[in-house]
Amino acid sequence: MKKLKGKSLLTMFMVLALLLVSSASMVFADFNAFLVKTDDGKFYEYNQAELNTSYLAWQINPDAAGADMYKQFLAIGGNTRVVALGDSVKGWMDYAAAQNASLAAQIAGIPFVINDYLATPAAPVYAETVTDPIVVDPSGQTHDLAAYNAAVADANSKVEADYTAATWANLQTALANNVVTAANTQAEIDAATRAINAAIDALMPAVVGPSVTSATAVLNTTDAAVITGSAIGDAVKVSIDGAAEVAATLNADGTYAYVSPSLAVGTHAISVKAYMGTDVSAAATASVTVVAPAVVSVTSINGSTVQVVFNKSVDKTTAETTGNYTLTRLSTPGANAITKATLNLTDNKTVLLTTTTATVATTNGYALEVANVKDLATTANIMGTQEVVFSTLATSDTEKPALFGAEYEATTGKLTLTFNKNISLTDANFNETGITVKGSSDYTLVEGDFTGAATTTGNTVTLTLTAASKTAVNALGSTLALDVAAGSFKDATDTTRTNVAITGYPVTLTSAPGLVSAAYDENTSILTLTFDKDVKVGSDIDLTKISIKRDGVSTPLTTAQSAVQNTTANSVITIKLNGEFSHAGNTVLAKVTLAAGAVKNTSGTANALITDAALTYTNDTTKPTLVSAAYNSGTRLITLKFSEIVDVSTLVLDNVTITDGVHTDVPLTDVDTVVKTTVDGTDVVITLDEGNNGIGGDYADVEALTASSLKVYFAAATVKDLAANSIDAITKANAVSIAATDLVAPTFTVSNSAVSTIVNVNFSEKVQKADAENIANYSIKSGAVVLNVTKATLLSDGKTVELTTEQQAGITYTVKVSNVKDIAGNVNDSTATDTFLGVTAVVDTTKPSIASYVFEDVDASKSITKNDQIKLQFDESLNVDYTKVTYADFLINAGATSATTFGTGATFAAGATANEVVITLGTTPAIVFTDAVDVALVNDIKDLAGNIAQSSPVTIVNPGVAPKITNFDYTDTNGSGAVDENDLVVITYDRTIVAGTVVVGDFTFGAGITPGNATYAKTSVNQITMTLGDTSAIAWGATATINEKATANITDEWGVGQGAADGTTTLLKSADTTNPTISSVTFNDTDADKVMDAGETVVIVMSEAVHENATFAAGDFVLYNGATANPYEGKGGTATDGDDVEVSGNVITITIGALDGWATEANTTSTTFNFNAGTTSILDASDNKAAPSAGFGATISIL
Repeated sequence: MKKLKGKSLLTMFMVLALLLVSSASMVFADFNAFLVKTDDGKFYEYNQAELNTSYLAWQINPDAAGADMYKQFLAIGGNTRVVALGDSVKGWMDYAAAQNASLAAQIAGIPFVINDYLATPAAPVYAETVTDPIVVDPSGQTHDLAAYNAAVADANSKVEADYTAATWANLQTALANNVVTAANTQAEIDAATRAINAAIDALMPAVVGPSVTSATAVLNTTDAAVITGSAIGDAVKVSIDGAAEVAATLNADGTYAYVSPSLAVGTHAISVKAYMGTDVSAAATASVTVVAPAVVSVTSINGSTVQVVFNKSVDKTTAETTGNYTLTRLSTPGANAITKATLNLTDNKTVLLTTTTATVATTNGYALEVANVKDLATTANIMGTQEVVFSTLATSDTEKPALFGAEYEATTGKLTLTFNKNISLTDANFNETGITVKGSSDYTLVEGDFTGAATTTGNTVTLTLTAASKTAVNALGSTLALDVAAGSFKDATDTTRTNVAITGYPVTLTSAPGLVSAAYDENTSILTLTFDKDVKVGSDIDLTKISIKRDGVSTPLTTAQSAVQNTTANSVITIKLNGEFSHAGNTVLAKVTLAAGAVKNTSGTANALITDAALTYTNDTTKPTLVSAAYNSGTRLITLKFSEIVDVSTLVLDNVTITDGVHTDVPLTDVDTVVKTTVDGTDVVITLDEGNNGIGGDYADVEALTASSLKVYFAAATVKDLAANSIDAITKANAVSIAATDLVAPTFTVSNSAVSTIVNVNFSEKVQKADAENIANYSIKSGAVVLNVTKATLLSDGKTVELTTEQQAGITYTVKVSNVKDIAGNVNDSTATDTFLGVTAVVDTTKPSIASYVFEDVDASKSITKNDQIKLQFDESLNVDYTKVTYADFLINAGATSATTFGTGATFAAGATANEVVITLGTTPAIVFTDAVDVALVNDIKDLAGNIAQSSPVTIVNPGVAPKITNFDYTDTNGSGAVDENDLVVITYDRTIVAGTVVVGDFTFGAGITPGNATYAKTSVNQITMTLGDTSAIAWGATATINEKATANITDEWGVGQGAADGTTTLLKSADTTNPTISSVTFNDTDADKVMDAGETVVIVMSEAVHENATFAAGDFVLYNGATANPYEGKGGTATDGDDVEVSGNVITITIGALDGWATEANTTSTTFNFNAGTTSILDASDNKAAPSAGFGATISIL
């Protein structure tokens, strides 16, 4: 019988009890259904008769079609339980109450009829409200009407007067045409639900007022949000991420559309509102998520071709840059060169890579690293570095050449074809007459449209069509496609491989960029060029080929002064000019000329010569104004910001006056320097003259004014803009305030005192008290020696800080100060330092000694190797010149060292603390664990007083620890229910181990373990698995133990071997501590007389595989008739006879004997089976005894 998994024994008994209860009456007019509740609160409804029938079918053959309903019940999982019985008259009745009433009747020996019980007042209704239970049919399919009923209820809640007549009628039609019941399939129910919800969503309000009835948003290939929907109102406006609203296009039918600019990576919230007069609708919302380019998959096509698929359309240039791809075989250092990357222009997502060295066949043996590929957004998103591990093929290239892209430029008549691989580009191997261009009609290319390429192979070819072919193709319209006959082009490496026929391949139309309009505004100095298509920016725009003709004089732009404002391709290009020509005078007639190659379209096609195109010219008649002024006393700079670019050469410095309203005004003089500093030329910077040693200069005069009250005023015509418009005068009464700033950071010097614990830090200006008195802002060191600061006090001058330190030594200290600000908030330079000589109080004559050491296994090799470190810690601070320290300063085992003792190239340096010396080992160090390290008699290790270190050896000890057994765990691997061959025992250690050939002699086993011919193998970092053999045995109990034996076969990572047994044994355990329980009991009544006869069998299905104990006791099996026990006695009528009990896996078969007390037992509804408590006859492999069932045991089913 099939073992039940995932169902509690209680659930199984519950179902059996239900079936017996339901069969107690032959009339089922009222009791007709079971109600089951799951952990997540869902209700399932089962027809009573159908579930009974399904259960009986399952008992006979679980795989029979008729068992599907019961199998669905079992598959629900979790703490599934029957909670109610369906009564056609009274509704859902409480199941627990019915079950208790049935059991009470059985105990009392009173017949129990379910329908009679349900009709009584004593039968309670199920307390919980049951809404829309999921109906299960005989095939096990579910029918969930909850969403459907909710949709119908929602529709019926609507009020007709609230909606337009057409949409209301549509809803009524949807309700009438989509009536379903539990008899319908789930797919039909779901379809009806969707139809009703769609009709609800389509309802249009009858009330006149602005509303947005729908809003959807999707991304196009440039990561722009395409927002569409329907609305009622005069206008529709869209806001993205809370930004200012932008008008969408509202059509007459109420639909609207808006395409945003390209969006940045991330999720963007979209809000749409409708407007009608002053009324505004509630917002409809949507969202889009922009992602950066990423690799979706990498596939090996053959030994020389790798296909890369991106998650979105990508930029052709970066996708075809071979340097953006690195192919590496994981087992072999070095990259496999990629010679070509080709983007499929049909989907703009697929790239084929051609490799130099053929790949070998592997499973996840290669890695492809991809970086710097851009998407098509206006401001392109660039992918970071992504590595994909993939499997490869070693097959030769058998791919046929195929089109990967087709572009046609009508102006030049050039048809550019891109292929998935290199093809032969000789005239003989390329048949242009096999290409038909399809549009409004068809045109087949003629011989001469291709005459061979400059290179004989390649994956891109450009056909320059003859004049006749160009005219014919240009006449085909704006939508073109290609039909290509089979064999029209050939593989470059194997000309027998030719293309298959191609039909309807799309052609992208391109053309040289044409100038639509041009405009120049003197007020902003912006030249705007509008083209008929997007053009590239950056190095693809040659400013020197663009010139403006004004009043008959042509002036070319320069890269030194002009700058393109766009950062990505666009059809509208703005260029900021910066003084290429004077704006003086009015300009009515102006022209712009673009030499050939000034700009290029996104396909790289340059413009043809454009001569004297009309230029809309806006003259500047606006006078410049002073916007703001600033003064930096540290740099002596006055910055005047104007409303537009000014001509610095027209500035009259003598007209500029600085005032504070109290002291004497300071008129500037023409000795002050004037420079233009910003790109747009609106800033004028004046450097004040310091005069002669600070005397006579404007700087000293301005510094004498009150900084917080500074203002500037000047006479009319002090400066002019590029159009020669003069600035108006600024009177003293209307003087513009100057923002005065101190941007000079404080500096410092250091001086010692006569006290050996005091040092002074002298700042160049007043500093902030909190910063100055924070001891964390000061660092005092002499090499590795740290002199700690214990207190900092800012003196009354506001500039001097007295530092209290530890006792100083007579050595030179370096002071570093950080995070100290002046009154204006300028932070001192934290890299600046100054020094002082420490003051000594007492003389130190004690030689330093090695107090301890630390061995650091830097490379984690668990051995002494290059770059490992020995850190010697002395008992006092040191002052060591490490340029003099060598291996000769140390002894090993009281003997002299050599260049190889610490390894060739070993280094010696200060440690993290002042008392530490770090020896970093070189190549092939000779030092080993157990060696004693000491200083030589004469050495260069000195303390702060200059005393050299004295002998104080320390022994370098192996840090390893002998591994100890922590766990000893058994697993019934084959699920046989008994300890037998191939079962596993896992020995777990307290640390990572290294194991050689492990044998039985490496362990001490207790008397309960017979290892026999078991085998041993390391199976994880800290585990050895013992696989039992056919002579292995386990006697569970206190003697089933293991202990270590001293052995070199098992060590820790440092090579320290397992030690001898220490008296602490580890007891064998099993993760399985669950007692086997009865799942079902079946009586095979072969003569159908409902009496147990000799030779008939009782089959007990257990919850897991079990075995029969050697000390079998037949009396452990008990048959109950009511409360009367009838122990099993065996075929021979003796309780010691176990030959008639067979155990196989989880099934126990008991054969009834002629002399057995069971032989005349009548099987009735009161007949049950159970185990005696504490039975030792039936156990699982982990020695867990069979557990008796509750009460008088399990009810016996009859077959």
